[in-house]
Amino acid sequence: MTRTDLRTYTPEFRAEAFEVILELGVSLEATALGLSLPKGTLANWVKAARHGSMTPTSPPSTTVVITNF
Repeated sequence: MTRTDLRTYTPEFRAEAFEVILELGVSLEATALGLSLPKGTLANWVKAARHGSMTPTSPPSTTVVITNF
């Protein structure tokens, strides 16, 4: 993957993604698949959220829809 292929995600998107895992109890694998994210990226976000280093600045404004269970 080249540098131009890297995606950036908004803080709100990250917050919604880890809330699906932490609050709704959906597995990391299922969430990553449903959001088309690399599992390792999502795992890093969850780890950061659990350690308090990644907290949303505002509540999520949209609903995350997970598909492909």
